Amino acid sequence: AAPALAEVGAATAAVPLVVALPEPGRADDDPRFAAAFCRDLADRSGVPIDLSASELVRAGQTGAAVAFEIALDLLRAGARGVLVGAVDSYYHPGVLGALDAAGRLHAVDVRGGFIPSEGAAFALLVPRQSEGAIGHLLGVFSARDGEVAGGESSEARAMAELVSRAVICAGPVSWLVSDVDGTDARARQWAQLVVSRRL
Repeated sequence: AAPALAEVGAATAAVPLVVALPEPGRADDDPRFAAAFCRDLADRSGVPIDLSASELVRAGQTGAAVAFEIALDLLRAGARGVLVGAVDSYYHPGVLGALDAAGRLHAVDVRGGFIPSEGAAFALLVPRQSEGAIGHLLGVFSARDGEVAGGESSEARAMAELVSRAVICAGPVSWLVSDVDGTDARARQWAQLVVSRRL
């Protein structure tokens, strides 16, 4: 994660870091994450980080969205900038074993399995009036899957609700970037979203 954070850099003054990590209880979970992750990342990347205002997010697949929500709250509270990102790896033997047991790894006899990898990504968020901004973040939305009657998957219903909220926030949307990752479940959810009457 340190090289990815170093690529983003930050202002000369230390800013908070909000980073999403894998959910608690996974085979690669380590209590040292909470105690030292942000400090070690600051040391290894050379990026000044306000450790007292930094936060780790352990919310599974929604972790990055939750991290962006927290970062926006920090900006609204007066932060001059916030580094936000996510870090994950599937290379731990215990994680690979759990994925294999669940039939989620790419294999000849597994339809929709994925190839394990790892990654880290960060962005520097600054207040809207700041010079040099290359984009605007209008809002971040997350939701939990709900119980839905009538045969429609709860995931598709939740995604339709999120896209509807984004349209309300941003106005007409001409395109979407999806998180389809090659697995059948994700492709099915987005297909149901597209045909949903809620949009």
